[in-house]
Amino acid sequence: MEEPGAHASPPRAMDMRSVLAESGELGRAMLGCDWAATPLGPLGTWPQALEIVVKAMLASRFAMWLAWGPDRTFLCNESCRRAMLGSKYPWALGKPARDVWAEIWSDIGPRIDKVFRTGVASRDESLMLMLERSGYKEETYQSLSCSPLADDVGHVAGILCVVSDDTDRVVGERQLTVLRELAAALATVQTEPEVYDVVARQLGSDLHLLPFGVVYVLEPGGASARLACCAGTEAGQPVAPTSVVADDPRAPWPLAQVRGGLVTVEDLASRFAVVPRGAGQEPPSSALIVPLTTRSDTAPVGHLVAGLNPHRRLDAAYEGFVSLLASQISASIASARAHDAERTRAEEHTPRFEPVDLAALTSAVTEMFRPATERAGLALDVDCAVGERLLLVDGDMWATIVSNLVANAVKFTFAGSITVRLRLSEPAGTSEPAVVPEPAGASEPSRRPTGSDDGVRVTLEVHDTGIGMAPSEQAHLFERLRRVDGADARSGEGSGVGLALVAELAGLHGGRLSVESAPGAGSTFVVDIACRIDGVASQSADRTGAAASRLGPEVANGTDRPRVLVVDDNADMRDCITGLLARDYVVDVAADGRAALDIVSRNVPDLVLTDVAMPHMDGYQLLASLRAHPEASRVPVVILSARADADAAITALEAGADDYLSTPFSARELLARVRSSIELERVRREAGRDRGLLTELQVSRELLDQAQQLARLGSWELDLDTGSVHGSGELFRMLELSPEEVRTSGLDTLLDRFVHPDDVDRVRAALEAGRSGGATVVECRVVTRDGTERVCDIRGSLLTDESGRPTHLRGSIQDVTEQKATQRALAAAALAQETARQEHRIAEELQRSLLPERSFTSDLLEVSAYYQPGVSGTDVGGDWYDVIDLGAGRTALVIGDVMGRGVRAAAVMGQLRAAVRAYARLDLAPSDVLELMDATVRDLDGEQIVTCLYAVCDPAEQVLVYANAGHPPPLLVSRDGEVHRLDGALGSPLGDASARLQEERVRVGWGTTVVLYTDGLVERRDSDLDSGIDALARHLVEQLPGIDGLAEQIAAAMCPSGADDDMAVLVAKLPDHVGMTAQMTLAVPSDEAGAATARQAVAETLGAWRIAPEAADDTVLLASELVTNALVHGRPPVVLGLRLTADEVVLEVTDGASFVPRTRRATPDDEHGRGLQIVSALADRWGTRVTGTGKSVWCVKRIDSPGAGEFDPTGSG
Repeated sequence: MEEPGAHASPPRAMDMRSVLAESGELGRAMLGCDWAATPLGPLGTWPQALEIVVKAMLASRFAMWLAWGPDRTFLCNESCRRAMLGSKYPWALGKPARDVWAEIWSDIGPRIDKVFRTGVASRDESLMLMLERSGYKEETYQSLSCSPLADDVGHVAGILCVVSDDTDRVVGERQLTVLRELAAALATVQTEPEVYDVVARQLGSDLHLLPFGVVYVLEPGGASARLACCAGTEAGQPVAPTSVVADDPRAPWPLAQVRGGLVTVEDLASRFAVVPRGAGQEPPSSALIVPLTTRSDTAPVGHLVAGLNPHRRLDAAYEGFVSLLASQISASIASARAHDAERTRAEEHTPRFEPVDLAALTSAVTEMFRPATERAGLALDVDCAVGERLLLVDGDMWATIVSNLVANAVKFTFAGSITVRLRLSEPAGTSEPAVVPEPAGASEPSRRPTGSDDGVRVTLEVHDTGIGMAPSEQAHLFERLRRVDGADARSGEGSGVGLALVAELAGLHGGRLSVESAPGAGSTFVVDIACRIDGVASQSADRTGAAASRLGPEVANGTDRPRVLVVDDNADMRDCITGLLARDYVVDVAADGRAALDIVSRNVPDLVLTDVAMPHMDGYQLLASLRAHPEASRVPVVILSARADADAAITALEAGADDYLSTPFSARELLARVRSSIELERVRREAGRDRGLLTELQVSRELLDQAQQLARLGSWELDLDTGSVHGSGELFRMLELSPEEVRTSGLDTLLDRFVHPDDVDRVRAALEAGRSGGATVVECRVVTRDGTERVCDIRGSLLTDESGRPTHLRGSIQDVTEQKATQRALAAAALAQETARQEHRIAEELQRSLLPERSFTSDLLEVSAYYQPGVSGTDVGGDWYDVIDLGAGRTALVIGDVMGRGVRAAAVMGQLRAAVRAYARLDLAPSDVLELMDATVRDLDGEQIVTCLYAVCDPAEQVLVYANAGHPPPLLVSRDGEVHRLDGALGSPLGDASARLQEERVRVGWGTTVVLYTDGLVERRDSDLDSGIDALARHLVEQLPGIDGLAEQIAAAMCPSGADDDMAVLVAKLPDHVGMTAQMTLAVPSDEAGAATARQAVAETLGAWRIAPEAADDTVLLASELVTNALVHGRPPVVLGLRLTADEVVLEVTDGASFVPRTRRATPDDEHGRGLQIVSALADRWGTRVTGTGKSVWCVKRIDSPGAGEFDPTGSG
């Protein structure tokens, strides 16, 4: 049974010292404090309430501290010491809380005072506190829960503060917010200046993380860098000069030192006249410079200079945050420069003629607009049935022509359809509509395609049912930035740039662009160019425009090409994208996310391009699966969607996508996004690998030093020529000397100064043996500066030069003081364990010897009992049970639990079991028995707590009477399986000397089962007692109805792995079939004939039952004596009961008088006093008891069992 602290008297002085002694290093430090010099006073005089709280606090794993009394005296537990005190320990113990928390008292002091003043608890979530726990003011975020503490008289005398350090979570969330918002903002920029504008804005959004940030971009040649943007400061300020000479040692930032890693610049105050403070009160003292690289194999293109929060330590997480910022900036610069390069190339207007399947390319580009037309409710018809001849054109320019014309049609068409038609024809003179004049230079020989002499004319028609235009507008339609007056469109921009570009590109192919349109009748744009047929017709594998893929990365057509997985349920879109990527990438395709994952399981791609809306598994589900994939979690994912709004892009990026591309898109944009995403991931991977190598080296160095420190193992090296000594950091810490002091002191000085005088000679002898090539092994005592003796193990080996001459003696010195102490402690622990094992064995044997036999014989009650000590290694407890035959078919059921474990608890249990048996023989009411037991417990041990339940079961009357002294309630299971918890009559545990115990009376029918148990059966660490009792009730329904072995079955079901505590189970069941063969009841007349009437009724009944004459005569005489006593000395009504069981007759006489008769020694002259002596002589057992209305006297007479059915129980036969 677990010790119920609510009833135990709190341990005092010596017990408090024991608790501190067993509370680790903090407890020992508290024992060493001069508490007499504090307001709390010496140990042993502390208030009882304070001692209770301190014990609970020291045992808790949550960080806690308390302030007690008017001076707010400070105490804490081990978790708080590690998390919050730092260098203040052990000084802080016993000091006023306002001194301990001086740096944050202005924040927490008012909260503490309010709790003291009002007695109302307070709670603060993630409160920013500038703690000085590591030698500097550290920005931390703490959740504080302050509760009032009452003294022994109930007044608020202190507060208990439970602390949760949320610093890592809060800072991590803020860093993630900045990174996420930066990624979302950069996703839509196209130019390099836009990149720098976004970076400056986002870096300035949280100046707590980085007080200032400056981005420099290297000029061509890398000799100098110009300021690109800054946050937290102004351009031209000391920390943000507009230009920096990279290799100038006098430059404000040492950019030349930054190559592949990170460089920390310290002591900013001495480098700059003014250092920005950001959002804090103090300027940063250091900054981190990170290179910005677009390719891992080239020099940096720039640098990010990040001012570091002076109140945060530069750890791996902080470095990682700045590195991720730099990676995002690098990727955006690379993407912007790629876009610039493509725009520059497009502006050069130099066609690259190569064989292209023009029909396939035209269809693919047009199909990219189908999601847009479907969303707008427009029909899109494509008619490009011109065969598979390869024509010499610039595929990129042709894709631009088709894309612009179809986009223009979508923009100005609100209903109806768009038709794209491609036709080939032999050159011939034809009448043409009004056309744009051919651009100058369109027919320059250098730009004409070369191929076979066979030429064809290509006609592209894009017809729409849109708004059309007036003839007056058509003449100026192809001018740049031209906008049709009054034209409705899906977007506000003009039509000029796109159509002007189409006209120029058509002219570069020796063709022209024309238009036919009327207001309200739609428009038809016609591109007509002359092409040559490729002389090597069918050998090209690129049928959708090999030239278009030149926009991709310049990668050799080998096995080292990056692998791209295209996921889209639209076959035309898959074919289009595949055609654009196939030249420079290995392309896999899948129609949905499920098929894509199957491909990833076989070949992990370098990038995934995925649509959003797909059957079986959509794009976002695929993205989540990839991020959870053990091998593909870092693969870049580009989301393709028909939604072009910013919210859709932000949603994709927040879901974990690396980029977002809305349809329709140009080939250039697709290829640039694919290239930059793959390149960025490669840069991240290789930069991470480089940082990982540097980190591994640093970590290895730190781990070695940490291992030596934890093992108290120092390294040393003795120069045999000079006698100088060199050592490791742990050696210096052990000797409390600097490296210079060790080196200059020399061996002899060190030996004389630190080795115990009694051990110096042995150490010198061991070193001399080492000089000669022998083993240097010696154990000695080292005396530290403060006089403490430490036991050290010294080992060494000899080093020689190439000629074999000894040059150095190198080895280790290990502090083995704790090991020696541990060895002694282990020996003591082994002895203590063996002693405890013997005590456990003795206690178990004692307990089992005191418990009753598990078998109990009764015709009217079936009993099953089970006792089990706790699991192996647990002390035996004080659980016990007993079954006591009270006579007349009545049985006492007892179960109890003595607080504590071990021999003492088992001994107390044995005494209580003997006492309850003695009290039961008096046939007292259950409440009276327990009240006598309460006094017995207090006589045994004034501080002993015992729970006990005492019940009397009378099957003949079908009643159970019980009283409960703090014990778990018994369970009653009816014949139909319904379970009732008997939780009435619950009183205080025995030994508590509380109010008078009550008792309850419940009806129990035949087939009813009563289950008594101790708390070890139902109490668990991870659930409350009621849950355990409910579980027991469920098991009872499953286990019943059989009684044989039922108690053990219940224990096995409830505790399949064994119980932590010992347990006892007692099950009693009234048989399903009445255990009595027959019975008779007679209300005895109160007149003089009453005794005669009773004798006659008994004689007739016994005759009917065919009882042997001798037993029948004895029983009639017993009935006569008991009835006579009741009539003479008792009060009416007098009732006689006769019951026949298998092997005995039970006679019971009740009357209305409550005094209990007793036997007397009659003299020869007495006329009375012999009745009970006769009863005692004739009956096998007899007894008396007080009932609710008077008393009962009963006796039992054994008989030979009559044969079933051989008599008439009614007495008529």
